[in-house]
Amino acid sequence: SGYIPVIPLKNSVLFPDISMPMRVGREKSIAALQKALRDNHWVVLLTQKNPQDTIGKIEDLYSIGTLAKVESFRQDDDGSYAVFVKAHQRVRVVESREKEGFLEVLSESLPDFETIDSKTEEALFTSLKSLSLELVELLPGENIQLRGTLDQIESLSTYVNMCAAYAELTLSEKQEILESLDLKERTLKLLDRMQDLKERLK
Repeated sequence: SGYIPVIPLKNSVLFPDISMPMRVGREKSIAALQKALRDNHWVVLLTQKNPQDTIGKIEDLYSIGTLAKVESFRQDDDGSYAVFVKAHQRVRVVESREKEGFLEVLSESLPDFETIDSKTEEALFTSLKSLSLELVELLPGENIQLRGTLDQIESLSTYVNMCAAYAELTLSEKQEILESLDLKERTLKLLDRMQDLKERLK
């Protein structure tokens, strides 16, 4: 509860349940991170609408992002930070303000709409698993670790998030999937995008 510092994402969208390393180097982002580290390590990650822009106001960012926890960090000699974050839940910005040179927001949680029966969920999960493993085979390099990670996931929602995070989709496609609250609709969107990706990789 309360205002949480915002770190804008330039070229990525972070999905719930996903962990990733990040480089924090812009002045406002460093100020936001330092505030989070002084408090409880929570940050809200919002993707920039235009990666080329400098962030002046909240309108430069998508209003739906993720609430994430900074799990570890290291400050480098140039003042920038290497951080590792884990996203916990999708959130929508309710109010924002600029304070001490960075943006912070009040946000509300956006859980999934579970409008899906177990039979449909199982069928979608099977289709997504099959397609994702086909795509992993088409990717260059060793992908044993990614396959192992995917094999361990038992929740459709988490599997969708993992695939959307790692698939070669545009930022706007990833943001569209993040903003889709209906699990069935989100899975179908992702399957459609991944099928296109498969055709391109062949």
